[in-house]
Amino acid sequence: MERLPAEKWRHIGLAGALLSLLLAGPSWAQQGRLSVVLEGEAGVRDDGNYGQQQDQALRQSRMVGRAGLNLQLSYLLQRLSLALGYSPYYEQALDDSGISGTTHRLDFGLVGDLSRRSRLNVRESLLSTPDVDLYAPVSTPETTVVTRHGNQLSHLLDVSLDQTFSRHASMFFGVTHSLRRYEDVNLYDSQTLGGRLGGAFDLTRGGRIEAGVGVWRYDYKDRGDADARTLGVAWAGDLGRDNHLRLEAGGYSVDSTLRQAGSPAAERQSDTGWRGGFQFARDERLFHWSLGASHDISPGAGLGRAVTADNAFLGLSTAIGRRLTLGLDGNVSRQRDLSH
Repeated sequence: MERLPAEKWRHIGLAGALLSLLLAGPSWAQQGRLSVVLEGEAGVRDDGNYGQQQDQALRQSRMVGRAGLNLQLSYLLQRLSLALGYSPYYEQALDDSGISGTTHRLDFGLVGDLSRRSRLNVRESLLSTPDVDLYAPVSTPETTVVTRHGNQLSHLLDVSLDQTFSRHASMFFGVTHSLRRYEDVNLYDSQTLGGRLGGAFDLTRGGRIEAGVGVWRYDYKDRGDADARTLGVAWAGDLGRDNHLRLEAGGYSVDSTLRQAGSPAAERQSDTGWRGGFQFARDERLFHWSLGASHDISPGAGLGRAVTADNAFLGLSTAIGRRLTLGLDGNVSRQRDLSH
């Protein structure tokens, strides 16, 4: 029987306690509304990893079949909303490699009104995946890494507070902690701790302008660390009734300290650059589709150093009857070393 890491047990235990709370007796049912949704999914994808410094076997693409379930529970109170999701997926390579495994994804969300003008948002996710792929449904640009050499564990916790001052003006403050753990000895674990502060203004003719700053600490244990600072402005709004667009632009600066294995000497590097991205979605009578791209500073998935990451995604879905949805999506990720 496979032994799970202690940290993984802690988060699964937390989600299990929340699940028990949501499914508790009728006293809870009298105070709020419980919703349970169970979905099934099956599909085939082409999975490729094309790093320039990899051996030929890892650079080949591979067809992967997957099937799984998506369980979603939500509990609504007058000033508090809770959500819990669990998604197990079995994946099998459709060739003679014999690679297969089960991916587990656990998500928790909380939204609570502390007052008439203050709102607390909490989001936590835990993803454990085998050596087939680090896969998640495409909804936002996100860096991914395909190892095919051992399990991966990814955890994210984000807590933010929104404060409204008037009908048009608001500000937000948030902290984020994330980690990535790899079984592959050629990949480096990383831990990120960051904070962000910003404000938003709703325009009278529709649309929303946002501006924010962020500070981030990337920790690679014995490999080194990095301190990053970001600045950005964004606009989001509707283009007509069916089109939704978000644009973001800004800059970053990062100071890195890198150490080689077995050497006490440290190499210090600094870099500045631009960051930005866009997301576009369109709702039609038969189809819903979305696309987006981003360029930003990143802790580096498995690299053990700060890098810039380019990500792009495209998704298309349509409803077939009342209970079936057919979808097609894809994403591309690229990590590049800093220019120093």
